[in-house]
Amino acid sequence: MLMHPLEAALAEAARLLRPGGTFVATVPSREEAGSAPLFVDLLRALGQIRLTYPEPLDGDGLAERFRASGLTLAGDETAVFVRAVTGGDDAERVVRSFYSPGAGPAQVAAAVEKLRQAVPVDLAYRIRRLVAQR
Repeated sequence: MLMHPLEAALAEAARLLRPGGTFVATVPSREEAGSAPLFVDLLRALGQIRLTYPEPLDGDGLAERFRASGLTLAGDETAVFVRAVTGGDDAERVVRSFYSPGAGPAQVAAAVEKLRQAVPVDLAYRIRRLVAQR
């Protein structure tokens, strides 16, 4: 999602992997559907709910993009993961770990405060995992 152009990053991964080697990448999902309400609220506070990544990985043609780089896309799944947030400092670390280009200090502070108000909480969010073979 942050490697642009994708084909160059995949070609380098294919070059470094031995035959039969596995490449795995995880990508956060910003979809509202199926996401936990608190996570969606945090993304809204950051102004990131509809953010696109520099290298979009959705839509048709992803398998062909991997294949053109010497990899075979063997898996593409999205699952919900849970991160325990236990205190205020933890809440700030979690919010600051999000990819949030353009989010100003006030937006970050608002999202941190929103998460701090929910502590302790298990923050659920969707992650997409792509698995490819050389």
